[in-house]
Amino acid sequence: MGTEKGGLRAGMGRRFLAFCGRFGGHFRQRTRTVETAAQQYVQGLIQAETKNMERMEEVVPDADHQVLQHIAE
Repeated sequence: MGTEKGGLRAGMGRRFLAFCGRFGGHFRQRTRTVETAAQQYVQGLIQAETKNMERMEEVVPDADHQVLQHIAE
């Protein structure tokens, strides 16, 4: 059963990254990208129990609540 859950999570992770990849171009400019921050924001919305930046920062590795707030603005 542990293998099934691991496979399911891996599949969900791949689908999430593919989903984010489809929209990545909308978060890139010639001199700057906020693609990673946008991905972390969506990940935080999915994973955090409460949808505030501090809770999202706790559940998303390498996230910064100030960067997440900037994405939301």
